[in-house]
Amino acid sequence: MASAVFNFWEKGEAFFDLRVKELPAGDYFVTDEDGTVYSGGGAAGTWTARELDGGIRLVVGAARTKVFEIRSAAKFHPVIG
Repeated sequence: MASAVFNFWEKGEAFFDLRVKELPAGDYFVTDEDGTVYSGGGAAGTWTARELDGGIRLVVGAARTKVFEIRSAAKFHPVIG
């Protein structure tokens, strides 16, 4: 699953809460198109379906577009570090 976020404001970054409703129970990684992993508090930096349902705080730079992907931890193992 992917979500594109657009920040048209040229003078600063935009903070927002990404909420993903009704995911199957489990652990998930949140990454962007550059391969950056946005770490949660779970094992190996994962987020739970419940955390994603409640929303996680992310940021997009000034006058930027960023695509975030939510991937099942059971199927995706990022290189961290």
